[in-house]
Order: sequence, then C-alpha cells, then structure tokens
Amino acid sequence: MGGLWLTRWARCRIGSGEILARHPQSVTAVATVVLPDGRPVAVTSGADTTVRIWDLTSAAPVGEPLTGHTDVVRAVATAVLPDGRPVAVTGGADTTVRIWDLTSAAPVGEPLTGHTGAVRAVATAVLPDGRPVAITGSDDDTVRIWDLEQMAMDGQPIRIPDRLMALAVQAMSTSVYITLVGPGMIVIDFPRNAI
Repeated sequence: MGGLWLTRWARCRIGSGEILARHPQSVTAVATVVLPDGRPVAVTSGADTTVRIWDLTSAAPVGEPLTGHTDVVRAVATAVLPDGRPVAVTGGADTTVRIWDLTSAAPVGEPLTGHTGAVRAVATAVLPDGRPVAITGSDDDTVRIWDLEQMAMDGQPIRIPDRLMALAVQAMSTSVYITLVGPGMIVIDFPRNAI
C-alpha cells in the first residue's frame, strides 16, 4: 500500500521524521495524564505484553516497562484517584484488568478478574458521587464497571449483543452514559443512583 506510514511509537520533531522511542512490537493503545510533578506523560500498551510510560516533553521512557499481563495488552485509560495518584487501567487478551500507580510504576492491588474473554476497551470516569470507576468491555460480550477505590467490580456485568471494539463513558449530574461501538453503536443510560 503506497503511502501507508506505520510506526510502533514515535515523537517526531517537525521535519525530522526521527523516531525517538518505541515498543519492540506494535502499540495497541495510548492514554495521557499529568504526573504530580507536572510532567505530561503518555501511557502505551503493546503486543509485547508491557505497559510503558513516556515523558512527552523529553520523549524518554519513565522507568522500566510495567509487566504483569501475560498476553497482548489491548487497552489503556488513565485516571486520578481521590488521593491524587495518577493511575493507568489496562485490559489484556489475558482477560485481566490491571491498575498501575504511575508515580511509583507499581501495580495497585491484584489484577481485577471476571472477564472470560480478551479485554478490548477501557475507559475511566468519576461518578456524580465522586467515585472513580473504570469501565471495561470484553470479547465475552460483557461490559463491567470497576470501583477504583475498592478495587472490585461494581454491580453485575452488563450483557451486550454485539462484539465490542471501543467504549467511552460520560458521567453527568443525573446520569452516566456508556457508549459502546462494535458493528453498531449502543448507548447505555444509567440513572446516577444505579451505579
């Protein structure tokens, strides 16, 4: 395919085309957050089963790759916990959801389990009551809501009719909207007290 540009991960200075950093295999997802010291970082997940943190101002890796997933890491989202800690939430083909403290580059608790298929999508939000949550979608045709303070699933899995490719969440004062994309689009509207 003429003209197709494929890179594993790059930060290019305009006009240079120089790749400054990369995963050894393809990058599957990316999210950004600002660390407590003010540095903006990107968090990438990869086919190499790792999660990596990159300083966006220097294009340098922050610490060593985060390891724990045993198969391709397919999704990543970031959040800031009520105590101010920035975290990454990752989902993998190993069916687990993992939370990583981005200041210490360490896992937060044990992996979250329950999905029986590859976790393909992750999003985070703060609910109207102030609780930070992660929403995950999997090849097991479920969406799950995880309380990031309790490190546990919140409620029952939500069955979906089609294969999920991506999801997004928006918490409003009266409702929480989860939008799912696969062969079609589904919007789930939860009254604020339902989650």
